[in-house]
Amino acid sequence: MIVREAETGDELAAVTASAIATLRHTYRPTAAAIARARPSRRLVAVARGEIVGTLEYDGGHVVGLFVHADHRRRGVARALLAALGPRELSLFTIRETGNVPIFVRLGFAVVREELATDYVSDVYAQLHEVHMLRAAF
Repeated sequence: MIVREAETGDELAAVTASAIATLRHTYRPTAAAIARARPSRRLVAVARGEIVGTLEYDGGHVVGLFVHADHRRRGVARALLAALGPRELSLFTIRETGNVPIFVRLGFAVVREELATDYVSDVYAQLHEVHMLRAAF
């Protein structure tokens, strides 16, 4: 697997759609949250000529980490995070997705948890946003 900076022309829609499909059963961002989104840099993981994962980041903050459903549990997320180097990283996730334990296995720890105000759900009356941090190593 190769991890590199995303390039103009990289086809990312299939990876993003596959990764987000499972999340959208649990939550979706509000219009206000989408409007506040800032441009970020992006890495891609390529296996056998196919983009299988992507990571959006802004400095040391992980904005989005997406792995195609057919390539999960194969080290794609770990490789993308490793490409950011040994620096401190932060991210936010929604507890109800079940992703907190995944990020813990990737070296992150929970810093705080609060009610999510930028996300809504058709399944849960309330969502919880979890701020996580990975120390520099």
